[in-house]
This record gives sequence, structure tokens and C-alpha cells, in this order.
Amino acid sequence: MTIVVAVVRLVLAGVFIVSAIAKLRDRSGSRAGVEAFGVPAAFVGLVAGALPVVELACAALLLLPDPFATAGAVGSLALLLAFTVAIVVNLAQGKHPECHCFGDLGESGGIGWGTVARNLALMALAGISLVGAGELRWAPATFDELSSSEGVLLAGFAVLTAALVMLGLALWTLMQRYGSVLLRLEALEERNGVAPLKTAPDFQLPDLDGVEVSLDDVLADGRPALLVFVSPTCHNCSELLPELASWQADPEHPFSVVVISDGDVAENRDKLAGTGPLRILLQDDRSTATAYAIQGTPGAVVVGTDGLLGGAPMHGVNGVRNLHESVRDLMTGGGAESPTEAQALHQIESRPTSTGDPLPEVTLISEDGVEATSAAAIGEDAVLLFWRTDCGFCQQILEDVRALEASVPVRLVTGSDLLAVRSTGLMSPVLRDPQGALERWLQVPGTPSAARVRGGVLSSAVVVGGPDVLFLLRSMPAVGVDVPI
Repeated sequence: MTIVVAVVRLVLAGVFIVSAIAKLRDRSGSRAGVEAFGVPAAFVGLVAGALPVVELACAALLLLPDPFATAGAVGSLALLLAFTVAIVVNLAQGKHPECHCFGDLGESGGIGWGTVARNLALMALAGISLVGAGELRWAPATFDELSSSEGVLLAGFAVLTAALVMLGLALWTLMQRYGSVLLRLEALEERNGVAPLKTAPDFQLPDLDGVEVSLDDVLADGRPALLVFVSPTCHNCSELLPELASWQADPEHPFSVVVISDGDVAENRDKLAGTGPLRILLQDDRSTATAYAIQGTPGAVVVGTDGLLGGAPMHGVNGVRNLHESVRDLMTGGGAESPTEAQALHQIESRPTSTGDPLPEVTLISEDGVEATSAAAIGEDAVLLFWRTDCGFCQQILEDVRALEASVPVRLVTGSDLLAVRSTGLMSPVLRDPQGALERWLQVPGTPSAARVRGGVLSSAVVVGGPDVLFLLRSMPAVGVDVPI
């Protein structure tokens, strides 16, 4: 049993070391994870900074002899228990924040019961590491007592385990990149109108009174449907709720408006207080939102009378409003070529943006928090570079972009944390596009993407992907560029 305990302690120490280093590498993500779990704002920085330190301390204690090893095992168990309780509390409240437990190495998407199972397995290891508490030796000393044949067998097992782990990581990375390529290709196909229309995922959800409603029920009256996803914890959704209620209540509305929320009945009734009559369907595990590719609330998507999706989902208050207006225009004949087209309502897309189109008047926010019109924020001649710090394709061209931005006027349009952007070495001015107006206008399918704006008009096509972005940057005339210090 001694050798088993020693191996378990090494494994557990390794897990904490990897977790701590990953958190230190992804400080902005770790901070966002702590905040998403409901830690008060005043303590977010303290907790985010302390977590990797505590994990490294537990790992170091686990490798030392008693009394340190026992303290490390107890600390590990207590830390894992605290994590697990926080996860269960959030799940019980219908919340699925991203935990960033392993920094940027962790799984994408929110927590789930699988996260709880993983933590319980680690807690079991912490429990095993307590066997023999009070007499635990320095972990490497345990292996000195092995016979030569036992040592060879253990070494072979360790090499095989390491090989399997490396193979798993390589396969995971490959599949992640392959999935990103497929999503990018799919977005480009949809943008150019060559992708086949997709069937809307079916659902059967209860309303606040417990009445079950399916997608077939929604489409039974022969009208298209606008599915709007909200959440009782979403502040921006509150602004939209009165409009949703008025759309639903309008007997002459040309299409049905279906509101889908997470959380429980009480939370949603509290959210609706003072809003007016609004029928809401409840999803208890976000599976419906995931099936419709909804990445945040509020978000909306259109389903045609034939059960086909009417384009990509839109997010944000203004995004939902714009989608609603587009559908209404089509259904009333303002944007359709024929009544048949309006009735079917497949793709809901604006005219593709082309070179020479004037820049839309939208409000952008500088990294100092100053609001400005798009023309003032971008300047006379600049390349808009749509960027995310967690984008693998962006990371592949990071060195080249850093070298080029000294002589090319670049404006980084990103929703990533400013500190995370600056930690990459990029020094170009950062612009926030809170409503995604520029992305919608340019129909940007993903990152990295770029376009040149000159004299208030679009002077290049929108380019997507590392090679094309670099080609556009290198084609710009070299000039002296002032960047933030």
C-alpha cells in the first residue's frame, strides 16, 4: 500500500502543479472564472491570485515527509471540497459558468455534473494519500525500497502512462483545431450562401405554468418563429423583456415570438415583475440553447415555417432587435421578392458589404473607456484586426503581427481582457465594439479577420485567417505609428 500512496501523492501533486501554472498563464481567464462563480467583486483579485499559490503549496507539501505530507493531503482535500461545493451550488441555481480550473488548458463551455465527477475522483485520490498519515515519508524515498524488477515494472508503467497522456493531449489539440477549421469553413459557406439550410433542433419545454410546448406547436399556426434566449441572471435581458412582451401580445404580429430562459420558475417570475404578460419556456440544462448555437444572453435565432433555421444567431440587445426588425420587414414585404419567399423565410441576411461602402456610424469604446464614433476611433487610414487572445489561429500569427504593427496602423477590435491583450506584446490601440455592430456590418465569421478602412469607407475586402490577414497588413504602406506605452 505504501507504493500506491506514494504514486497517488505524485499524481495529485502533478495535477495541482499543472493547474497552478495554467492559472498563472491565463490570469485574465482565471479572474473571469472566479468572478463568474459569484465571488464578490472586492475579493475577486485576491481569490484569483491566491488559488495558484495555494495549489503549489499543496503540491510541495505532498512530496515532503510528515508532518508536511499529511498537511498537504488535508489541504488538497479541503481545496477540492471547496471547489466541488462551489460547483454544486452554481449548478443547483441553474448556472453553468466556465471555471477555468486548468486555465486555457481546460475544457471550453460551462461546468456540469461531469466537473463534479472529476473533482470527486480527485478527492478520492486525496483520501488515499492520507493512508498512513503521521508516518508518510518523502515520496521519492518510497521508490528506493523497490527491488530492481519492481523498479523496472514501475518505470515501464510510468513511461506508458506518460505516453498515453501525451497522445491524448495531442489528439485533443488536433481535434480542437480540426473543429475550429470546420466551424470557420461552415461560417464562410453560410456567408457565401453555399451551405445547405439546417433543420432547427426540436424541443419540448414547459412554460412557467408547466404546460409543455414543442417546436411543432410553435410552428403550427403557419408563421415563422423568433426564438429569443434570456436568463434571470442576465442584466441586459431586463431591457429587452418589455419589448418581448409587446411583440408577443400583438395579435397582428407577422411571426411568433418564443422566449426561452434558464433558471427556475420563481427566478423567472421575479425577473418578470412589472414587465407585463410574457410567456416563457424553461430549459433546465441549457441543452436547447447549445443546440441552437446560442453563446450568451440575450440571443435570438429564426426558424422558418418549414422547420429550417433562418441563419446564424444574433446576440446582444441590439442584435435581437435588429433580427426582429429584419424578419418583420421580410414578412411585411419590405425585404422579400415575393410572398412565397416571405412566407418560407429561410436566410435573413443583409446585402453583403463591399469595397467602397461608407463606414456605419456606430459607437466604439477605447481602452481608456472613452466613447467615440467609428470614424473618429478608427482614424483616416487603418486596418481593423478582429482578435481574441484565446484564438489558436491568432496565436499562430502573433509574432508577425507584433513585427508589423510598428509600421502599420492597426486597430485591435476585441472583447478579450485588456491585460491579456497587452501580455501578448501587442501594442496597437484596442477598440471595444460592445454591440458587435462592426462585426455584423463586415459579416466577420471569426478571428483573426481584418479589413482596411480609409477615409471613412471600406477600402478592402474582409480577409479571414492568418495568411490573408498577414498579406493585408504587409500590403499597407509603411508609416510611423504611435502606440500606447
